[in-house]
Amino acid sequence: MKELSEDAVNKETPEARIAAASNLPLPINLTKGQATQDEELLRFESNTSTDTKAGKVLRENFAEQNQLLHHNFDRLIDKTGAKIDAGELDQIGYDVDKALQNRMQV
Repeated sequence: MKELSEDAVNKETPEARIAAASNLPLPINLTKGQATQDEELLRFESNTSTDTKAGKVLRENFAEQNQLLHHNFDRLIDKTGAKIDAGELDQIGYDVDKALQNRMQV
């Protein structure tokens, strides 16, 4: 795993986002827009991904990222040793969604 610089630890920088994504159990390669959080670049990547020809690479990358996120969640849960009851999944999803929404408002 890559060592985080003091700047990466203390700030939401592209370097911090890249380091965080690469330090997951299954590393994820971010697009430039995801790393910089540049709104125009994110919009360009999103719009381009819908193009049948030009967007193929982006669509494949987004699909791979999504799959890796699911596998990372599973790995992190496994590391805790916690067991999840299938009946609790709705509440867990709600709690995670609420936490993410709160985080976005900060």
